[in-house]
Amino acid sequence: MKPFVSFLVPVVALALVNPAAAKKNNPNLSLDFRPQQSVAVVVPSLSGEMLDKTVALEFVDKRRGDEPMKIGMRGDDDDRRHELHATSDVGEFVQKHFIETANDWGIEFDSESELTLEVELIEVNLMETNQAVGATYNATVRLAYSLRQGSSEPRAAGSIPGDATRYGKKFSNENLNEVLSDAMLEAFADLFSDSALQRAWGE
Repeated sequence: MKPFVSFLVPVVALALVNPAAAKKNNPNLSLDFRPQQSVAVVVPSLSGEMLDKTVALEFVDKRRGDEPMKIGMRGDDDDRRHELHATSDVGEFVQKHFIETANDWGIEFDSESELTLEVELIEVNLMETNQAVGATYNATVRLAYSLRQGSSEPRAAGSIPGDATRYGKKFSNENLNEVLSDAMLEAFADLFSDSALQRAWGE
């Protein structure tokens, strides 16, 4: 009789491999707006004038540096640092969702308006820090704004940060997009809630 040969051992061995160990570091982030709080829930307290008076929008990416696609850093289990890069235009991404979010809140943009809101994207920074289990994700988005009428000096100006932190899986680009979106949403809401902007809008 031929000896019985088991083929179960390699199969079982493969099944025991930790799925997290197979998670790969993909430092190229496909940008996706996916805030964990609904835009309908995070609503700034807008003045009546802001809802009644349209404004023209000028949005400019003013981030410093010669690598506009670089958006942060990621650490691995060996304490190595890896640059994170977006796969599409970061300024266009933030501008698109700034407009859509503002529209959802009742702000109406009109290129023919006598008021002009200039928004500058000053900073986008993501950081993933790996833990023994999982990872911590931090995001900062900073905007600057000025509101003017015609070619006059700005009626109001300011700098608005948005920050977010969350815990998630290691090497998760989905978690990166979530924390980035939350920081963007906070910056958008805080910009329109700015008391100086609201007063100037109503003058």
